[in-house]
Amino acid sequence: MRQRGSVLIIALVGVAVLVMAAAAAAAAFRVEARSHRSRVGKDKAERMAESGLALALASFEEFDENVLSDLDDWAELGQLGDEVFYLGEDSVRLEIVDAGAFINLNTATQDHLENLPLTDEQIESLLDWREEDFQPRQLGAKDEYYRQLTEPYNAALRPLRSVSELLMIRGFDAETVYDQPEEMTSVVLVQGSEEDQPALYQIVTIESKSSNLTADGEQKTNINQARTSQLTGAGITQSIADAIVQRRNSQGTFTTLGEVFGVTGMTVEAAGPILDSFTVSGDQQLEGMINLNTAGEAVLNSIPGMTQDVTQAILGRQGTIETLGELAQIPGVSLDVLQEIGGMFTVGSQAFIVRLMGESRGSRVYLEALVSIEEGQAKLTRILKPQFSDMDVRWGWPEEPSIESELMDGIQ
Repeated sequence: MRQRGSVLIIALVGVAVLVMAAAAAAAAFRVEARSHRSRVGKDKAERMAESGLALALASFEEFDENVLSDLDDWAELGQLGDEVFYLGEDSVRLEIVDAGAFINLNTATQDHLENLPLTDEQIESLLDWREEDFQPRQLGAKDEYYRQLTEPYNAALRPLRSVSELLMIRGFDAETVYDQPEEMTSVVLVQGSEEDQPALYQIVTIESKSSNLTADGEQKTNINQARTSQLTGAGITQSIADAIVQRRNSQGTFTTLGEVFGVTGMTVEAAGPILDSFTVSGDQQLEGMINLNTAGEAVLNSIPGMTQDVTQAILGRQGTIETLGELAQIPGVSLDVLQEIGGMFTVGSQAFIVRLMGESRGSRVYLEALVSIEEGQAKLTRILKPQFSDMDVRWGWPEEPSIESELMDGIQ
């Protein structure tokens, strides 16, 4: 009797083990199934984002890179994230922004960087990181500093390839780059309270470029080589044309258009034709110019020499500025102001950022794509994957889109 009881207990234990094993296997299967569904959802969400990118690239088919307008196809596509495109149950939202609306970290001068919420250490370290010289600034850093870190590496000595690369530079951390300033500093970029001040990543880029052409697509004349007849032919008086040539011959070439506005006898009226028709560079393409039609308040206020009243006047005319010379007609723009800001602007662009959010089966994928306009064609130059899972919020998109469209209709 005792032996049969022992056998029964052993059998029950065996059954229990089998039940537990079966339960564990079922749980593992469910986990694997969920994991598989999640992977499939992520993959499909990424495909949706890529479909949105194809739609964005197509929006540049009829595009004037020399003068941007808020009525351009690229500007209206996606309605700043307020439009959702469906393909079955999957979807994508997107927004295209002009890279010229931001401060280019690879070209910004030290004076410009000093107008951002950055410490002296951060500014000098950034300059050291992007420049080839091996000698660090007093508060900066080169290879010697980075090789002593727990996980050593070398300074890049080249332009940044993403905003997140700032995290590798001495003095920078995620809070510095991605969060709003914790307290009001001497650098106030927008009117309002501490909460209204932008995070650094919201106002900077690593790539922005524009053509060195007139609004009509004609080649600008290098003012360092222009004859007086070319200057007067553009609408500049003979006396000012002579003063420009005399200043050039006596003090050397102009390095910025701002310097031109300081010549003897210069007038605001003459500044318009100079901005429209002349340049100090022989390059076909300019990097780091800020677009009068698209830059926000914080970016405009960061420009050395900019005044608050000029910023507000520019904002009031955005989307309607057709030539660079119209800057001289902005209320508050004097010759003194032009000497400071005259060489900073453009009204066109050849670089854009496409923000994308693909969704499928509850999974979301965010992408940021850099698009370059080359020989009139939009070309994808880089795809970046943002670090955060709430990029739609950080981009300022509506929580729920108000416009629904079919993706195939958009592609057609």
